[in-house]
Parts: sequence; structure tokens; C-alpha cells
Amino acid sequence: MTDLATVPRLWAEWTDLSTLGGLAAGVTGALSGAVGTYLARRYKVRSDFALTEQQRLFAQYRRLVDELQEQVGQLRGEVTTIQNQYLECRVEGATLKARIAELEMEIARIEGRPADGQRESARPADRGQPDDGPGP
Repeated sequence: MTDLATVPRLWAEWTDLSTLGGLAAGVTGALSGAVGTYLARRYKVRSDFALTEQQRLFAQYRRLVDELQEQVGQLRGEVTTIQNQYLECRVEGATLKARIAELEMEIARIEGRPADGQRESARPADRGQPDDGPGP
């Protein structure tokens, strides 16, 4: 409930010309925009000449925002796809590493050496012997 002492102050604020002018301008602008939008929809006016410049710019802005939101959705889908592909590659990489380790153990078993030992290279130069190739 409003205290009786504040009523004159509130009345002075509401009847102040700047407040009334701002209120009138706001109401007029809102009504004008609403009526313009209603008439454009009612009579299916699509011409830019029937719309005010502000309404035309706002409609253009909304179209751009809608397009950007659609593009953002598409990009999010692409990012998700790439993330899934990355995870699949990591799984495949781990699988390949495990398979390589199995094959190295099998090779070591065939060569008769411990599985954690170094494999001998097939190239003589790698074993410290000359490879009979061109050289100085």
C-alpha cells in the first residue's frame, strides 16, 4: 500500500512533462509498430515500401540471426562428427599398438629371444658390419 505522504511526489513524477512525453512517445511507438505489423500480416504486405526503415532493418536483422543460428547448428553437428572420428581414431590407434606389440612378441618368440629385447636388424651396417655399399 502506498503511504499518503508519497502520493504528491508520485503525482509530480507522473505529471512531469519529460515523463509524460517519454510515456507518450513509447506508447505511440509501440502502437505504431504493432499496427504496422498487424496490417502487414493482415494484408500480406511484403513490399519494403510498406514497412518503415526500422522495421525493414529489424526484419533483415532477424533473417541474419536465423541464418547464423542455422549455420551454428550445422557447425556443431560437424564438430560432433569430427570429435567422434577423433575418438574412433584413438581407439583404432590403441588397437593397432596392441596388435604391433603382439606381433613383436611373436617375432621375438620365432627368433628365440626375449620379447622385451632389441631385435637384430637385417641390415649388416646396423649390426656394425660394412654393408659393401658405396662409401668413402
